[in-house]
Amino acid sequence: MKYTANYNLKKPEGTDTVNIDDLNNNADILDTEINSINEQIDTIKTQDDLFREQINKLSAYAVASGTNNYTTSISGITALTEGMSVKIKFINANTGASTLNINGLGAKSIIKGNGSALSSGNIKAGQICNLAYTGLNFQLLGEGGEYGTATASDVLSGKTIGTDSGLVTGTIPSKGTATITPSTSNQTISTGQYLSGTQTILGDVDLISANIKSGANIFGVAGNSNVVDTSAGTASASHILSAYKAYVNGALLTGTMTNRGTLNNTLTTQGQQYTIPNGYHSGSGKVTATFSNLSSENIKSGVNVGGVVGNLIGFPTTGVGGMSLNDNAFGWIGTQEMYANTTSTSRLLCAFRTAQSGSGYNISVTIPAGATVYSLNFTTGNFELVTGTIILSGVRFKTYIFLNPNRVTLTGYCALHYCYSGYFIQ
Repeated sequence: MKYTANYNLKKPEGTDTVNIDDLNNNADILDTEINSINEQIDTIKTQDDLFREQINKLSAYAVASGTNNYTTSISGITALTEGMSVKIKFINANTGASTLNINGLGAKSIIKGNGSALSSGNIKAGQICNLAYTGLNFQLLGEGGEYGTATASDVLSGKTIGTDSGLVTGTIPSKGTATITPSTSNQTISTGQYLSGTQTILGDVDLISANIKSGANIFGVAGNSNVVDTSAGTASASHILSAYKAYVNGALLTGTMTNRGTLNNTLTTQGQQYTIPNGYHSGSGKVTATFSNLSSENIKSGVNVGGVVGNLIGFPTTGVGGMSLNDNAFGWIGTQEMYANTTSTSRLLCAFRTAQSGSGYNISVTIPAGATVYSLNFTTGNFELVTGTIILSGVRFKTYIFLNPNRVTLTGYCALHYCYSGYFIQ
């Protein structure tokens, strides 16, 4: 007896006795297997119908009307299930947050991939969008999320960026590595470019105050007060005090001028000279003129010698003459004149002598206008300046010198007297 490989059916050989039970057993096995196959076929058909339904749902397409609040109808969709995908053509562009209502199953918000509501222009007029139901909302697939506000001028040249209008190629130029050397004018790195390389602004270790002229300011570093332009200097070493230094026209000079300090000297004779030596003097030194007997009483009246004004009245040396005597040995009452016999500028010498003294013998002498009068002091031997009117009262003898007048008028009373006058030019 042999058996089949798949269902183990009995196969009698030529010498085997055919048993009806074996045939019936084979028939039962075949019936069972055929029934199982039929059930599987039914299951496949059912699944096929489900797959076809899902495919129909997945490939569902419709046209939506309205703006922002969109509505449409899709055959075969009786409920919204998570994962359901539909393709919708929108007649109108959105202007803000939007919803979609399919077959009156309820308006559901249309959201971006990042979960936020739509912005104006996310849906273009006539655009076909793929939407998937999340269980709460319709999510816009392939939208790419939120677009910014960048334009071509905000993007580096040669690079692209996605926008609502599609890819945009940037126009920002790129500036490579550069070195900027400071100069007398400003240098700028212009705006609107991308610095793709290091920008180096040179510095200098010598940019310090000690190297900058006084009064100047370079990049915020003020010049040192000791740094000055010495080109205008004209001094030489001989103009600078010994042991002192100075810069002249960029060169450092050491002075050679002798320091004389305070230098004093005295001149004692007329015509004597003192040569002031070359060099620096403190300003306190003095040359003093000292002459013995240089006093006013030794200098002719009216003469200034070295700041000393003389008051010495000399006696006639030249031009003496013209003695005129008005004499009355027995006295006089009234007016008498004493005068010189000349009309030239002269000095009038008058001498008075009375025979008696006493208050009754008075002589009044009026000093002429412009005249200067000196009286001889017999005690000291000097002439003394007289001012006002001369009054002689009880004087037995008196001598006067009148400078510049020709006449002197005497008034009064005198007994037994002598009056003498004369002139001289000196």
